[in-house]
Amino acid sequence: MVGVELAALCAVSVALAASACAVLWLVLAGRESPGSALPGDDRPDPGPVACEDAPLVENGGSPIAPTETLADAGSSSLTRWDRLAIGLSLLLALVVAYQLGMFHLWSRIATPDGEVWLPDTFASVDHPFHIGRAETVRRALIDGVIPRWIGHHQGGYPAEFYPLGVAWLEVAVWTLTGGLLPIAAVHKIVVIAIFLSPGLAFALIARRDGLPLTAGLMAFCLHVLAPGGELQGGYTELVYMGLVTNVAAAIAGLFWLLFLTDYLDQGGARVAAVAAAVAAFAVFANPRAVLGLAAIGLAAGVTCGWKNRHCREPGGRRARNVKALLIRFTSGLLVRRLATVAFLTGLLAGPELFSLLRFGHLYHFIRYSSYDTANIFVQASTQAVSLPVALLGLGGLATSWRYPALMVTRGAALALALFLAFTAVVDSSLGPMLFPQLESVRLMPLQRLLTIYLASFMVHVLLFRVPVWTRLRAAGQRHVLALGATAPLLLAVIRPQLLIPEEQRSLYPVETSGTGEMVDFLEGVRAARDAAPEGTAVLVLGSAVSTHQQLWAPVVAPGPFFYDHWLWYWHTLHFGSYDPFREIGYPWGGSALRREYLDRHAIGAVVATGDVRATAATSPHLTHRRSGSFGAYDVYAVRSPSRLVSLPGLPPVRSRLDTHSIHVSGTGSGGMALIRHNWHPRWRATVNDVPVTVSRRADGYMSVLTPPGQVRLDLQYRRDIVDRVTLVGTVAGWATVVWCVVAPRLRSRRGRGRAAALE
Repeated sequence: MVGVELAALCAVSVALAASACAVLWLVLAGRESPGSALPGDDRPDPGPVACEDAPLVENGGSPIAPTETLADAGSSSLTRWDRLAIGLSLLLALVVAYQLGMFHLWSRIATPDGEVWLPDTFASVDHPFHIGRAETVRRALIDGVIPRWIGHHQGGYPAEFYPLGVAWLEVAVWTLTGGLLPIAAVHKIVVIAIFLSPGLAFALIARRDGLPLTAGLMAFCLHVLAPGGELQGGYTELVYMGLVTNVAAAIAGLFWLLFLTDYLDQGGARVAAVAAAVAAFAVFANPRAVLGLAAIGLAAGVTCGWKNRHCREPGGRRARNVKALLIRFTSGLLVRRLATVAFLTGLLAGPELFSLLRFGHLYHFIRYSSYDTANIFVQASTQAVSLPVALLGLGGLATSWRYPALMVTRGAALALALFLAFTAVVDSSLGPMLFPQLESVRLMPLQRLLTIYLASFMVHVLLFRVPVWTRLRAAGQRHVLALGATAPLLLAVIRPQLLIPEEQRSLYPVETSGTGEMVDFLEGVRAARDAAPEGTAVLVLGSAVSTHQQLWAPVVAPGPFFYDHWLWYWHTLHFGSYDPFREIGYPWGGSALRREYLDRHAIGAVVATGDVRATAATSPHLTHRRSGSFGAYDVYAVRSPSRLVSLPGLPPVRSRLDTHSIHVSGTGSGGMALIRHNWHPRWRATVNDVPVTVSRRADGYMSVLTPPGQVRLDLQYRRDIVDRVTLVGTVAGWATVVWCVVAPRLRSRRGRGRAAALE
């Protein structure tokens, strides 16, 4: 077991290092200065003519911007200070990964039957849900199917209603490990990688703007040290709450800002392709990221357009007034580049976006929280980053406009201002009408990242541009000051007890899965699945680890499951004792043990823990099957359970639920057959090979008219013509991305080969 773990860790480490190097190469390789074109630009950027913001050449040819900038504090090539900052960033990432358990993926649990090895992964709050989704994708791909319908959760839901972007990422990492690690362990690696990825984004942004890389290092430290609240994008939301999709989409937005600004400013097919791919991942991770992507796109466009606001028109006229600037913006190269990236992003994310546009009216979302007053929003914004960082971030927002050469930093400042405005709109009376499925608190993770970077930028402005420090030039004293300012932050990561009160520390321990209660749960779910007859579901009540341990069930065994908490129900017709407009679970789990509930949802077995076990033990509808070795879970079989599909007039018939289909055979008296699975317009049915109409019942399930006698009922979750068109567009989009990334390098190699042949 240890050898397998070490081999898998080596594979993951190499894969992550290769990925980071690939991103760095795409952005940095071939640059001669922060403003030069990226490699792979197969045509020169015509750009505006005679811009007043163009660099002047003085002092023997070194470019100096006409307005005082910070770019001269850095260098067109990596200095020794930059290399030191990179080394410290890698060291910081290693320390954080170690503290989060990257190198501890298994636990050995002693049981009465011997030792059991369990993946020791994050198990708090929503982590089980995301682990189950990744395992669903993995199993579907092994069966040769791309999952579009998730049938095991509460009667099933369309994948685009809770898209699988992060799950796909976890399956990709699982593939890179050669399948040596279970998905649960891979999930832990991916979460840690997501938590560390802003460090790479901050470094690339600083490099792109020609800033010292200590700016990226300082921002990375602040990101690690500020835990934030439950919905604020930091350690608490990602690692404790397990809201992986929201945080991953926000971090993708940070990379989107970098690549989009670079493409709008310098061009390059390769950078455009990477920008579109990053934006598409953000959409597939969390569709609500579209609002953030739009805000960043607007910020990047305005920033790049404002840079050349004094440029002459081709006829020699100056575009100084607003009308001329607007004409230039809407008809020039900038808009064509924006349209190119937006179109390519639309192709890549087409299946998700078009499905939501078509079927969004079927999706029900509870607005759990909001900023009821401006004071609450200010408090949340401060809590997300701390008061000093918030003040420095506002200072960086204002100060960035003094430095026109810092394109990405300016874009970050404008994007932050737009986010503040969007938050106000979402929390206003117009919010529920304009954005019915968006909570303003979901915007905080990206706001937090932008604030942290601008705070680091402001610190470097103070160090490199305040007059008292400008005399410190020899031997890089100002770089020493920057590193000195970062040193306490590094120390706080390594030894937080020296500098930070316990209640304000990040990287605190969270619940993991390597416990005896998890052994009981796994054994209980397997026993319940064995006890449940074919064509029935398993009901899991209560949680002995964190709050959503129930949602581990799909990882343990296949088949449909129902839960009593965090139902995540996408429509309001679910039959159960809860209010879908206010609650996320049953007020009392024992209500699910009533006969009507068991029959309505075709429950064949029950796994219970906590107080509900007393109700289960006395229920006349259940038969006790086993108790766990650690006394955490009991398993019960349901007496005379109903089946997934019932034909009229006869007892339940045999039925089978596959990834995207339901198959039934039996003999009935004729009438409406009940299919206890959630309805969706994509479901199509045939009875004895004859197409029939699929009707939606009052409880959200399906019914089909069947004739008397022998019945062979087949339901298929099918793509329609719109789905096929968007799928073709997606394939074409990804082919374009691959071509844009690979083709320039191939042309370069062919050119070098021809030149060598001529020599």
